[in-house]
Amino acid sequence: MRPFSALTVMQLQALFNLFLLPLSVSSLPVSNSTTPPGPGEGWDFNFDSITPTPNLTYHRCYDRFECARLLVPLDYTSPSDDRTASIAIIKYPSDPNRYPEYSASWGGPVLLNNGGPGGSGVGFVLEVGEAIGEVLGRQYSIVSFDPRGVNNTRPLVSCFNKPLERKTWAIKGAGKTPGSGGGEEFGEAYIRAKIYGEICNEGENGEMGRFLGTASVARDMLSINDATWDRVPENSDIRKKGLQYWGFSYGTILGMTFGKMFPDKVERMVLDGVVDALDYYDATWHHYLLDTEAALDSFYEFCFKAGPLLCDFYTGNKPADIRKRVQKVLTALREQPVRFAPSGSDSQIYSELFTYSDLQQTIFQSLYSPISAFPTIASDYLLPVEAAIQTPNRTVEMPFVRKPQLTCPLNGEDWRNEQMEVELRDREALPAILCADAAPLTDMTLADLRQHYNKAFKQSPTAAGIVALNVLACVGWRTQAVEKPPRELFMRKSAVGAVPVLFASTTADPVTPLRNAYAMSKLFKGSKVVVQEGEGHCTTSVPSDCFNAIVSEYFKSGTVPEKESERYCARQYVPWIGAIAGDRKRGEKPGTAELMRKIGEALRKNVGPLMMGTGRH
Repeated sequence: MRPFSALTVMQLQALFNLFLLPLSVSSLPVSNSTTPPGPGEGWDFNFDSITPTPNLTYHRCYDRFECARLLVPLDYTSPSDDRTASIAIIKYPSDPNRYPEYSASWGGPVLLNNGGPGGSGVGFVLEVGEAIGEVLGRQYSIVSFDPRGVNNTRPLVSCFNKPLERKTWAIKGAGKTPGSGGGEEFGEAYIRAKIYGEICNEGENGEMGRFLGTASVARDMLSINDATWDRVPENSDIRKKGLQYWGFSYGTILGMTFGKMFPDKVERMVLDGVVDALDYYDATWHHYLLDTEAALDSFYEFCFKAGPLLCDFYTGNKPADIRKRVQKVLTALREQPVRFAPSGSDSQIYSELFTYSDLQQTIFQSLYSPISAFPTIASDYLLPVEAAIQTPNRTVEMPFVRKPQLTCPLNGEDWRNEQMEVELRDREALPAILCADAAPLTDMTLADLRQHYNKAFKQSPTAAGIVALNVLACVGWRTQAVEKPPRELFMRKSAVGAVPVLFASTTADPVTPLRNAYAMSKLFKGSKVVVQEGEGHCTTSVPSDCFNAIVSEYFKSGTVPEKESERYCARQYVPWIGAIAGDRKRGEKPGTAELMRKIGEALRKNVGPLMMGTGRH
């Protein structure tokens, strides 16, 4: 099994392909290599080579990493059930020379979750474990895992018996975002979601789905942490620690759930890009889009400030003129999709349509990481699409667009078929976890769906149809998690851990608004909120030395600045321009923001809006 899919699409794209789009547009990947990965890049290790054990036994893997498979109860709620799950774990060890593990100088493990639900923690640490280690300090071991249903962990979600069935389902979608057509797209997406839920809830897959919920994964995290400290020799004077955790997007739900279930087991907890817990568990999703339009407005503003020499879609005398130009392209695509082919492909063999829905979701995805994505949206999407609209029958080359196809493995691209198969299968974990956690929506009618869309539209006309996918994911899903945290836990304030829980948010997050951080902070006594100025999903989308200094000091000492003004970090980067000058505060280390940019890129590929982050979200 590969550790992760190198071009994994955001979980948002997962929902599009499961229910809506016959073909998918990828999020903007950092790399679009056209050669198969080889030995030395981490692809030659196989988790199946490790025998799962009830104690934590690490093995060397992927050159500089260590991997393990931990046996845990499949059903924690039934001691008589002897079935097990095997959790795939990866670790980037602390500096063995200065901070050997299990020595007095070791800071212990910091456990990460990169969101989803359904994001691969193994893939995330392979990409950014080293960077996070540099940000926090090399005294820590950076650890993550593939949650239940995901990638290298067993049980694994699989709704289809054969790869051909899975790919055919992805290709034969209805093709429109809710709200993008004349209204018929609601019915098509609704019925398709109903059918998909029935397929995935059949047989063993439906039975295993009961054990994929967030509460079970929180217990897995406790098992991982306990197993880590169980390795401390009995005669050692090393203090065993509670959970040290950094969760992004959906990872904040996982972190809050752990904190509420095991308040005395928390050592440090950073929750970044905060999802409203009641929104999530009640399946209402009322607060996702409060800051979406503000994030989108920043595209027009920064493009205008960058000017025509830097922003290829600059026009007019004010930001509103750029908005009008973008809207003109979107309006034209409703009636006239354009023909496209991925850069470097044979356009006679690979030629597809790029539609209004494609551009709409691509723009929305760019809001996750504006610093890197906005210039790409302007140059590689909006500009060539506009030109193609003005020149009928012209084929547009798009470097980051890739859509699933039915291709023959004899064409020499069998590794790409395998990669697409891994991507499509991994996407099935999102609704399996999300809908097992959520209040049942099987009684939701088509009229209810339209009503939900109308409410979301008032918050964000841009993303209303996209957030409707959260609802669609679960309308056909019957399987419920065997354990859910009592709702009352998220309705009252409680003490969690010996030091404050640290919540974090940007000022304009497109799917987890700043409001959520403050609302959830009220449920955790003594907790603090750190605000990073800027637009994007999670603070890593707007990296700054200021935020890194706060987080690293928090993990080190458990302290957070008391003054609210000292918990506000000014932006250090802007789209098109790059780094900007700013006053450096005491304790900030120059250069760590560059490391966070790398982490943000990995999150953009693997995390979505809750899901959403509905991502990779």
